[in-house]
Amino acid sequence: MVPLTLTERGALRRIYGISAVSNLDLSIAERQRTQSLRRLAEGFADLEIAVVQIPSRFRGTMLLLIAEFEHSHCCYFGLGAALNQPSELQMKLWISFLIS
Repeated sequence: MVPLTLTERGALRRIYGISAVSNLDLSIAERQRTQSLRRLAEGFADLEIAVVQIPSRFRGTMLLLIAEFEHSHCCYFGLGAALNQPSELQMKLWISFLIS
């Protein structure tokens, strides 16, 4: 078996993902989605983020982004605790996204 070797991820084609909440108002996920799209729109044209409610015993948010490149995909996600603001979650995720 030949080992997987990726030396070039290629050009970015699109970014898609999920903005989700558990046991919180769906408007929080919608606001998180809107803020993320606004930040992403500065550099990328093909964007899509769905808003969903996920069942859980706990309260919180999640932002998951998948970057589709010419030769590969990357997945970035962040979990928000009930006391964290969605903008804090987005900033942590963006830092991961931009330095990779």
